[in-house]
Amino acid sequence: MYLFAGSVTILWAFVILALVPDSPFRLSSAMSGRIFNEEDRRLLAKRAQDKSEGEPTEVEGAGLSRWQEIGQAARDPMIWLFALMG
Repeated sequence: MYLFAGSVTILWAFVILALVPDSPFRLSSAMSGRIFNEEDRRLLAKRAQDKSEGEPTEVEGAGLSRWQEIGQAARDPMIWLFALMG
């Protein structure tokens, strides 16, 4: 039973890997209209460029150093709940 469930999961992962685009620029023409419209593609491209340039985004706490982010995560109760559940 475990082998069957595992093989179904692995097969499903390959299906999703083949269908989900890894970038808004690499959409096939058949899928481009169904997934993202032109405005969404421009927004995704801008966010990807901002992220690659290291510019802060509109996210709360943007511009923090790595250690400050680790400190924020250590104070987050949801992180501790997930850790205790696992």
